[in-house]
Amino acid sequence: MEVTQKMFFYYDFKKVMLFKNTVTSAQKKNAI
Repeated sequence: MEVTQKMFFYYDFKKVMLFKNTVTSAQKKNAI
């Protein structure tokens, strides 16, 4: 159970980072 929680957290973290990168890149495009 602990392992699945870690895996879920890891994937969730990756999704959040990807989302943040997409948002920041979009903001940079808008700034230019």
